[in-house]
Amino acid sequence: MNPTTLHMPPSAWAASAPPAPVGTPLDTQAQADVVVVGGGFTGLSTALHAAEAGARVVLLEAAEVGWGASGRNGGQVNPGFAFDPPRTRQKYPAEVADRMIRFVGSAPDLVFDLVRKHALDCEALRPGWLQPAHRDTALPDLEARCDAWRALGVDMRMLDGAQTRALIGSARYTGALLDPRGGSVHPLAYARELARVATALGVRIHARSPATALEREGGGWTVRTPAGAVRAPRVVIATNGYTDGLIPDLKQSVVAANSFQVATAPLSPALSQQILPGRHAVSDTRRLVLYYRKDAQDRLILGGRGQFGEPTAAADYAHLHKAVAALFPALAAQPIDYRWSGRVAMTVDRTPHLHEPASGLLVALGYNGRGIAMATAMGRAIAAHLGGAADALPFPVTSVRTIPFHGLRRAYVGAATAWYMLRDEL
Repeated sequence: MNPTTLHMPPSAWAASAPPAPVGTPLDTQAQADVVVVGGGFTGLSTALHAAEAGARVVLLEAAEVGWGASGRNGGQVNPGFAFDPPRTRQKYPAEVADRMIRFVGSAPDLVFDLVRKHALDCEALRPGWLQPAHRDTALPDLEARCDAWRALGVDMRMLDGAQTRALIGSARYTGALLDPRGGSVHPLAYARELARVATALGVRIHARSPATALEREGGGWTVRTPAGAVRAPRVVIATNGYTDGLIPDLKQSVVAANSFQVATAPLSPALSQQILPGRHAVSDTRRLVLYYRKDAQDRLILGGRGQFGEPTAAADYAHLHKAVAALFPALAAQPIDYRWSGRVAMTVDRTPHLHEPASGLLVALGYNGRGIAMATAMGRAIAAHLGGAADALPFPVTSVRTIPFHGLRRAYVGAATAWYMLRDEL
């Protein structure tokens, strides 16, 4: 890929974010304590927290800060991950499970703490996260989830159909789980603001500087770019859904699935009072989750999975247009102002992966659609680990394992997506 052509694609976020931070390409030989590869939430949070602890940090980004999924997602800051606490305790040893549960449960706190601490201009809101049941048979799982987190002190509650309709403005759901820990941010603004703070702390951010080679030299590492190089004892790879061949087999260890989104024209005041009046973030219980919220301009922004390949025409987003009208009939004729997509790194075990292929080289990826909260918190954990803190990493460090028949993923994911869409429709 040619980074000089990688401009931020059009989206509701690109149209309303603060200006991108200035980040010149690396064209010299540099020294650092830590090199971070990737300018998304994981990389920016790692760089910020490492610099805050006194490390000299260089961050290399192939395009511009937030260019990948960090600047293209739905902006939902949601707690948790694929497994509720009881299932997590079944899968992992007690000490590991408890550390994972604490990490995913408190991850949104860090996002909103950073917003307050550094006065981040990113439209942060925390009214809570709604997970509505798209059919009655989904309610028992939501009730079990509610009970499990309430046992850990989280003030979750179940909503009946009338309460759900009042908060969402749609008659399509039979009930919902309300989690007070959730909220939303303008994701591209959040990424750019993290970069602003990191730069003020001394992080050197180099845009349009893809890492083209990684070499072990003596007791450290050299990361090369097209016009320069950085030498450091520690390297963090934070490329997630846009991972390439820099680390052998890493790209083949995840499935980079496209998440599609649409943004309507701004709603009228009357419609805005009816639809998501409390500005909650919503993601439902479908196999192929629909997630949506309103932005500061009162646009409804709705996302979900789509075809595996990159979209090329408005017709590729037709399933989302249909979803908007099905959820909110009053918006059936509402113009769609923006359409865009971004790659989400999915793992087979539905858990984020941490790898340490060699001493001083750490990799983090695979947030499975929960990247804002988890990637931000992962960056802080990585920085603490680099600083010598014991048990700072929230997930087990594992070897890189390729997904069998990874080369067939396009056909498999495409077929699975079509099948799940059909089942959700039925």
